[in-house]
Amino acid sequence: MDLKSFFKRVWQKWLRVGKIIGHYNTKLLLGLMFYTVFTVYGLVAKLLRKDFLDLKMREGAVSYWTEKEGKEGEGGFIE
Repeated sequence: MDLKSFFKRVWQKWLRVGKIIGHYNTKLLLGLMFYTVFTVYGLVAKLLRKDFLDLKMREGAVSYWTEKEGKEGEGGFIE
């Protein structure tokens, strides 16, 4: 066995190990980032009593329809 074939086998095994580590590492890091960002964002929004989607029920409201700003035909609405 020559030195070149030895290093080629070591390299192939290292790539296999790297792919396995990278697969799980990526899922772990992205999952942590996702839950950290959205949990903090949600908690801050609750503390500030923000209702971004306007889901709060209003007493005596006849309708919950909201008018869109702008005119029809200006690219903001489908014609």
